[in-house]
Amino acid sequence: MAALSPESAEKVQWARSTAAPRWADCEIAMQFRIENESARRQGVVWSCVLALLAAAGLAQTSTPTRPPAARRHRIPAPRETPTPTDAQLAQGKALVEKAAQAMGGASVIDPLKTLLLKGTSRRSTVAGEIEVSQTTWIRFPYHYRQETALPGGVVTLVVAPTGAFLEGSLGSAEIEEDQRRSIEAGILRNPIALLKTRMAYLFRAVPSPPVTTGGRRLERVLTLVGNEATTLFLDPQTGRIVRLEFPGREEVKPGKMGLKAVVFRDFREVSGLVYPFESEGFFNGKRTFLTKLESVKVNEPMPDALFAVRAQQSPAPAAAPPPLSPSPAPSRPEI
Repeated sequence: MAALSPESAEKVQWARSTAAPRWADCEIAMQFRIENESARRQGVVWSCVLALLAAAGLAQTSTPTRPPAARRHRIPAPRETPTPTDAQLAQGKALVEKAAQAMGGASVIDPLKTLLLKGTSRRSTVAGEIEVSQTTWIRFPYHYRQETALPGGVVTLVVAPTGAFLEGSLGSAEIEEDQRRSIEAGILRNPIALLKTRMAYLFRAVPSPPVTTGGRRLERVLTLVGNEATTLFLDPQTGRIVRLEFPGREEVKPGKMGLKAVVFRDFREVSGLVYPFESEGFFNGKRTFLTKLESVKVNEPMPDALFAVRAQQSPAPAAAPPPLSPSPAPSRPEI
């Protein structure tokens, strides 16, 4: 692979210095590493594809922040908040454990090895709404694959410890580091993935005052994994996670910061795991996607070949036409 340009090297260095620590380094149990350099290498089509890819069919991906030179798009530094007391941390931990119990319990969630999700998603794009079918394979903690059926063909997104890539009709493209780490945060917001990190060293949970939304009173708890913050909204009766909120950038027209939310519905039990079969995403109150799962399977065997990271390729050139055979010389008429 060609060496990075000085400008690209600076961006990578900046991303590494500001992004959350690697999961392996901080003993977090769940991490997917996905990134994208497709808009540069493969054209605008790849950027539209990324906007269609949702983490496990439920969580939206995050758009990466830009390096310090692009100041008009920089995310402002978070305001300082008081250090939570031991009592608050204990209360926050109790709320997260309540959610884990409601979604199947520690005996189901903690040893969970794989998830296989199939469904359809209706998403907003620059060209309007589009409906796609998706199949997602998750092998905890580090392997992820998603196939999205688009009108132009199937697009495959793979992430594994050895790398990540996108592949479609335009060929395949390696995903670069800053986008990869940004999408990791989006995949973490799958509710089961988030609950699997609750015993990690850098996981913290702080309670917030309850709120009433849609006529329902909901309990709230702010979770922090490294420097990624997500607010969970729990049904006080069932304890299920019915809503997530987190800051992020708009995906239809990237660049604008706002509040993202995902609402979960239609909870069903699958082999002891309680999973939402419907989710609806919003940006600043405007709907951005609606996903409905057709099936959820747990602990299905997933071979390494599903997550094999391929080298960058370009579309195969069109076959050259066969060479023309020389025409025979015209015979001279006899005299």
